[in-house]
Amino acid sequence: MFARVVRGIAAAAVALVSLGAFASPALGAPRPITMDVLIGDSCVSGFAKPGTVVKVTIKDPSGNVVGTDAMLSGSDGSWFGCEGIFADALAAGNRIKVFDYDTNQTLNYTIPRITLSVNRVTNVVSGHAPAGMRLTLEAADFNAPLFGQDPYDVVKHLTVGAAGTYSHNFSNDGVDLMAGAQLEVRTRTADRAVTTRRDLVVPGLFVNIDQASFGGYMQPFQHLGIKLTINGAKVATGDGVGDFSGQVQSEFVDALGEPYRLKGGEMLTAPALAISFTVPKIAGAVDKATDRVSGTCFRNGAYVVLAGDLGFANGTAGVAGHFSVDMSEQMDLRRGDEVLIACFTRTGDVVEQDIIVQ
Repeated sequence: MFARVVRGIAAAAVALVSLGAFASPALGAPRPITMDVLIGDSCVSGFAKPGTVVKVTIKDPSGNVVGTDAMLSGSDGSWFGCEGIFADALAAGNRIKVFDYDTNQTLNYTIPRITLSVNRVTNVVSGHAPAGMRLTLEAADFNAPLFGQDPYDVVKHLTVGAAGTYSHNFSNDGVDLMAGAQLEVRTRTADRAVTTRRDLVVPGLFVNIDQASFGGYMQPFQHLGIKLTINGAKVATGDGVGDFSGQVQSEFVDALGEPYRLKGGEMLTAPALAISFTVPKIAGAVDKATDRVSGTCFRNGAYVVLAGDLGFANGTAGVAGHFSVDMSEQMDLRRGDEVLIACFTRTGDVVEQDIIVQ
């Protein structure tokens, strides 16, 4: 997901020459074993000597074995090992031992407590970690041009304070964290043998006109509560809990527990995501004679139109939310073609409507 810096060929060649001239015994040293840990996942991975036998043992914070794996590392030295199918996801306190039978190298590691949260209104990313720990915090979003912004991939290096907390305001970097942006915090042990990561998608909600189903992202394992009202009267609710990556999939239901299809015009509130807006009806329309697609989104809000297999247009709706876009240079819209209209809030939430050209 995130880019990694790779050394140049020339630099590698110089290093090899130096080793051959001044440190030839090191050429026979085995490749140091490494490990990558993603908090919230169920597996760990890494690199070792190619074709070597690697054993992984994972214990929970109480010392109970929750996973063992033994495998041959790949031709590139890669290996991975997983917990048992019924074990909790990897979290602070899990102990991991990796042993290389061929080289007798061993890694013993206890996962530290590293948390990650975001306020998409203030653009502040924060969390807890051991005091003094050095962290790399990264934010990336390549959909930003939809909102008239440049794509970004910003990396910041932080040191955890004495109270065991860290934070960074990405507004200082000219970044507006919107729904769907990718966040990662990571740290490495002093010998660089173990990298520990935690990932998070900036929370947001994605709903569909004429559908009960909805999706989105929120803080992992936290509760989502959505209420839909019309003229102050509750007509439906939506609920769910984010998985380890924060992803949520659910449906709106009415007072009888039956699916409620979003109509547009409802007031949608979701306190857990600091969301409150009136759902646009969109009322998407296609003029086959002129290949124009029109509809109504949020006032002065971004919109996207996808038509058929290749048609794409985006822009900003007017002060009343109306838009109309000419697709004739891209395609000839015909009966049966599918057109998707997506309306975006200022924080990146999405209201969609799928229509079939009649």
